[in-house]
Amino acid sequence: MRLRLSQFMRRSSDEGLTLIESLVAIAIIGIVLAAIAPPLLIAAATRVQNQRTEQAMQIAHGEINRVRLIVERRGEQELYQAGDLPPVSTASSLQDTPAPKRDTTGFTSDRKQLTSTKGLAIYVNRDAKGNPLDCRRNVKNECIPDFVVQLFRQPGITAEGVENPSNSSPPPNAFRMGVRVYEYQAFLSGNSPLSTQRNPLSLTSQNNLQHPLAVVYTTVARSQSGLSLEQYRQLLDKK
Repeated sequence: MRLRLSQFMRRSSDEGLTLIESLVAIAIIGIVLAAIAPPLLIAAATRVQNQRTEQAMQIAHGEINRVRLIVERRGEQELYQAGDLPPVSTASSLQDTPAPKRDTTGFTSDRKQLTSTKGLAIYVNRDAKGNPLDCRRNVKNECIPDFVVQLFRQPGITAEGVENPSNSSPPPNAFRMGVRVYEYQAFLSGNSPLSTQRNPLSLTSQNNLQHPLAVVYTTVARSQSGLSLEQYRQLLDKK
């Protein structure tokens, strides 16, 4: 009896899995992977998108801080020029300022060539590390921008409360400005015009790439500009 039992156990352990059992196991593994793969991919894509959005917000606030430093620091020592500030928008409100053109003519790497509808190319690694060679490059060995930031402002008012034309002197003591940050890829693909509204979706795809990652509107004013509280309130009420 013991001999028969040992022979049966030895024969059963040597047989292994049948073809049907193997196919069933593979099918079960495939079903499990198909069930958990989409959430993992969505989580990874969301994390990348959140990082890009955070970078875009940092760029937007960095541009605002740069303009505020010009108004405050240069205003203490010398009169800053209108050309030191963002381009003036001719739209009735900041929100109505048109987006840049959706092609390579919609941005530039030279701040002197900026207009209210032509963005500035931003190279994150190159600008952060101060090394012009540290950037992503295309097949032509040209630096590829990471973002395109659009800067624009309203004419603003002087210390006397008079609205300041775009090229007048002296430049405004207080004004409202806007910043929009787009993915660089948005200027290379897509047929629909760029949007001025932030993307309502959590993920960026080719269908909604035309939306900016960051949109910020704010008021910039010298702390010793001579503006009354009523003048400042009126400036804040402008959209």
